[in-house]
Amino acid sequence: MMKMVKRLALATVTAAMFVALATPASAQSELEIGVLGLISDYNSLTATNPTRSGDTGPALGFGGGFLIGQTINERWGGEFRYIYSRNDLELEAGSDKADLGHQSHAVHYDLLYYFSDSDAKVRPYVAGGIGVKYYQGVGAEDPFQPGMDLALLTKSTQAMFVGDFGVGVKIRVGSNGIFRVEFRDYITGVPENVITAAPGASIDGDLLHQFAPMFGYSFTF
Repeated sequence: MMKMVKRLALATVTAAMFVALATPASAQSELEIGVLGLISDYNSLTATNPTRSGDTGPALGFGGGFLIGQTINERWGGEFRYIYSRNDLELEAGSDKADLGHQSHAVHYDLLYYFSDSDAKVRPYVAGGIGVKYYQGVGAEDPFQPGMDLALLTKSTQAMFVGDFGVGVKIRVGSNGIFRVEFRDYITGVPENVITAAPGASIDGDLLHQFAPMFGYSFTF
């Protein structure tokens, strides 16, 4: 698995570099480097055994990252991104409540389609891309975790393919500054090494969504 993930990460970086190198120089061509901040939450998963059920998954959290982007033409752009998120794991079933520290790292490349030309002050856009996301349980595991008959929150790691989709708007500030606001949905499979179903139990759902309002500031060159 790790070899496959490393190959995908390399392919993502290579694709970003190819787009940057293949883009013809023009008056509208710009390089963009910026930072991002975000608040995010996940859809809840249901852990079930023959006698009861409970909700589990990463909770509301925060994060940040950086981007390197380029204008491809008047309406298309590309961005390479790294995103760090801190969303602790939770499990709740009746009076049983458990939690464990959790963080994730995502590396991905996106294509952006703009609804206005590159010289517009306000540029709404849609975006989508693929990459790798690394889930990581952190902190001390509880050997007598409440709800352990349903699922175990583990200090494990798991790398998975990620797809992301979103909408946003860029607002030009001065001649070289850009402020942006956007909403993203990061989609992976369920990291079963990190949130593990107990023997005789199951975790419903095949996909985990990270919903993330974002804001950022960048400079163009």
